[in-house]
Amino acid sequence: MIPFPHNFRHTFTWVALESLTYYGLLSLHQVILFQYTTPEMYGVIGTTYALSYMCVYFLIAGFDKALAPFFGRYTKNKNSVKSLILYQALPTYGIAAIALSLLYLAKPYLTPKFHYLDFLSDGLFLLLIVKIFIEMTRKGFKTFLNLTYQSNIAAMAEIIAMLLYIVIVWGLFIATGTITMAKVFVPLVVAISISTLIMVWFVRIWYRQLPTSDEGISRDTHLQFLKNRLFTMGFHMNRLFFTGEFLVPFFAYKFGLPTAGILKLASKIVSTFSIIIRRVFETALSVMLANVQTFAHEVRVTMFSFITSWINQVIYALIIFFAINHDWLFTSVSTLHTELDLVHITYAYLFLSLTDSIFIAYEQFYIAQERAYFLLSANALSLLSFIGATFMFSTLSALHTLALLAGIRLVSCILLGIYSYAKWRIKPSLQVQPFALIGATAISILVFLLTK
Repeated sequence: MIPFPHNFRHTFTWVALESLTYYGLLSLHQVILFQYTTPEMYGVIGTTYALSYMCVYFLIAGFDKALAPFFGRYTKNKNSVKSLILYQALPTYGIAAIALSLLYLAKPYLTPKFHYLDFLSDGLFLLLIVKIFIEMTRKGFKTFLNLTYQSNIAAMAEIIAMLLYIVIVWGLFIATGTITMAKVFVPLVVAISISTLIMVWFVRIWYRQLPTSDEGISRDTHLQFLKNRLFTMGFHMNRLFFTGEFLVPFFAYKFGLPTAGILKLASKIVSTFSIIIRRVFETALSVMLANVQTFAHEVRVTMFSFITSWINQVIYALIIFFAINHDWLFTSVSTLHTELDLVHITYAYLFLSLTDSIFIAYEQFYIAQERAYFLLSANALSLLSFIGATFMFSTLSALHTLALLAGIRLVSCILLGIYSYAKWRIKPSLQVQPFALIGATAISILVFLLTK
């Protein structure tokens, strides 16, 4: 029997609801935004989004991703939670403050080399720094809510924030008739601030229910968590090089802001469907595998098979959905900028996203086993392969660059699967569930008929 099936399903259900609603609304917002801005302006907005989220991933230093295996130890009592804040959270904020201050001071020297920075005033740059700090706080408290089985609270806070953001942005557009960087990012900061405050409130309620005790956290535990954080951060930073967070700024630099805007839109179209795999399963698996080291080996193997079966059913469903609904997904926007090859770039990015999705079960299993250093090594090899290929084939188009990335990720996943089977005898379940297949086909056909 697989441990914690109820908790897994609870987390899965609420995170799925949040992701589908949140990213569905965000993608709709992005498609409309794309139609009311120039390709260059949309590229600037997309690059700013991506760079700010890259900063958050880097500066939070794996705190949210690496916490699950240590959560039980850090939440035994109020004193242990205070220890987590004092020795892990506060130093993270301190380092982030120093790094972002240096970045702000360096902006005048970087602007002549990067045309993109001309679009960011000093005031907007400071606002983005505030946004990064709020995002770091939000990710930390959202992790607490998920690990304490309060995913419903986190989901509602995120959905409320997205609805508020969209209402403010398009309300300003109706009132003024223009879209500027400030009118996009000021509402975003307001919305995520409200979301963060909601999460802080409910985590505070949870904290007040913890027992009071003098028992603290050992130095070895702090060091062990720090090591796992650094390896996990390194792994996820390497993984970012294969996602829109890095590729949008990279495309802006290599192929120009209009192409970066197209990739930004393509990534949002794909994310609407594929985000359920990454966000939902990543969060749910961190809850399910938090205590994996205490389980017998046979249970671990069964859990891994169960997890990959769920993931693969969603992948199969996505393939069916895109195959049936290809035309209407792109007709409305591709006709506006056909010369920028939106359809082909979107499908190349979809393939890259699906190869990345195969990694999810493996990476959560390795992090739970406190073997994040191996994931870091595997991703570093993938990144070095991409850098080497980019230098060797410097004239690659945007489409061929995405295809190259997808091929590298697929080979890396196959090699990781072979090693994992040799090490732990774990292997993914590729079996097709008939009811899932029938359901996916029926829903895809229904959507197709409704959009004709």
